Amino acid sequence: MHDGITGDVAHFACAVALDEAYTDHDLRRAQRLVEQELQDIRRLRQPIPIDVIYARRILMEARHLRARRDEPDTAY
Repeated sequence: MHDGITGDVAHFACAVALDEAYTDHDLRRAQRLVEQELQDIRRLRQPIPIDVIYARRILMEARHLRARRDEPDTAY
């Protein structure tokens, strides 16, 4: 069982991974956009919003869960 923020990230990542409305391409594109935003923020030496960090983690975990789902004999 997860607690706090870690649990929220896991919960949202699982929900995104299971939502067939989002294609694998959509998830890759969203993660790329978040990474570009982070790069811009770093370049401008601005504080990184925590929401952006969580968005990146959720997308990374969702893509990981999707990849595991597509492997043979694997369920989550």
